[in-house]
Amino acid sequence: MKKAFTLVELLIVVAILGILAALVVPEFTTNSLQATEVVAKENLRIIRQQIELYMVQQVIEESGLDGFPENPFNGLKNYDTIVMGPMPTEATGTYGWIMYMPTKTVKLDWPGTDAEGVRYFDY
Repeated sequence: MKKAFTLVELLIVVAILGILAALVVPEFTTNSLQATEVVAKENLRIIRQQIELYMVQQVIEESGLDGFPENPFNGLKNYDTIVMGPMPTEATGTYGWIMYMPTKTVKLDWPGTDAEGVRYFDY
């Protein structure tokens, strides 16, 4: 006598696979939609930051200033623009100024403290 699967057994296996597919496919679709939404939000964030940076640079150029004014401690007019990532916690003295775009904060890039013990970086 030959051993083989019956038609009923095959139908039961196909039905089980169909039920499993019906449970799993919507989960993948939801995750795909969420990933697309995350990418869209991140792209908008980057575009907005670039527009802000462009606007700041245009204001500097149109104001007649040759960039930022001179840092009185190191004589530098250059600035470091931080568009993404954390704001530095310490001054290095490498630049005249540090501009942090997410909060539109400008810091004096000079280490040390004033006569009252306040860090120049915290001005």
